[in-house]
Amino acid sequence: MSRAEVALERARSGHGSLLVIEGRAGMGKTAVLAAVRETATAHGLRVLRGRGAQLEREFGFGVVRQLVEPAMMAMSPEERSALIGGPAHPAELAARVLGLPGANGTALPDGDPSFAVLHGLYWLLAGMTAADESLLRQMGDEAIGTLSTSFYSAQLDNASNKKLVEGMQRDYKVDPGFYAAATYTNGAVLEAALKSIDAKIEDKAALIKALRVNKVEETCRGPVSFDKYGNVVGNIYIRRVEKKDGKLVNAVIKTYPNVSQFWTYDPDEFLKKPVYNRDSWPENKNIEP
Repeated sequence: MSRAEVALERARSGHGSLLVIEGRAGMGKTAVLAAVRETATAHGLRVLRGRGAQLEREFGFGVVRQLVEPAMMAMSPEERSALIGGPAHPAELAARVLGLPGANGTALPDGDPSFAVLHGLYWLLAGMTAADESLLRQMGDEAIGTLSTSFYSAQLDNASNKKLVEGMQRDYKVDPGFYAAATYTNGAVLEAALKSIDAKIEDKAALIKALRVNKVEETCRGPVSFDKYGNVVGNIYIRRVEKKDGKLVNAVIKTYPNVSQFWTYDPDEFLKKPVYNRDSWPENKNIEP
């Protein structure tokens, strides 16, 4: 803590520095940082916070954005213009994308082509696990609006999922995520197969056939079946991070039902062609070579 206080004194005199706090889990790093923030605030310093998690790996300068956006949004147009003047002037465009007016009091119009490009950059697109429920509880409001795709969301409204969510909340005080839902689905599929063969698990051929042909109408992720190649067929959800009852959740905004590994292609025609090949699939003109 004494080194942190020295660094704060240097900051107050206009001399920046870098202080790295590291150590094993549970030794109190978070508590030390909280104490440093309190001390800095008490000395009249403005404290900016950013948090690096898996989300920031997929979103360029995500931590930097967390640091500067709240401060910029709290500024007047004149203060903001002075801050991002000179070589930093191009950053004013990004600020106006966020709806912040420039020094002339106007925000960037929707019709400006620059708006379309930069507005797209500020819509976060995450992979299935990057916005997983296990990570959302470690994120702040910067994650709100994140779009992702997955076969699961803890917000799904079906009896099986409600039972899973209630159990996880009761026993672990958290919402289930991708991994918990996958394991729970595996159990539901196995249970349905065993019921169909009167629990004769020693009959391996019958069990495998039951697993392949059964369609489980309700699992925590929705209906599940398998194609003739043994790959799962099920719903895929487009999710958006929202805040509900004080916590971040993956709200489902669109459902694609019964999606197979072949999407909308005819399986037999698809398998006749080489994969990732522009010549055999001319409609896939945007596939990278």
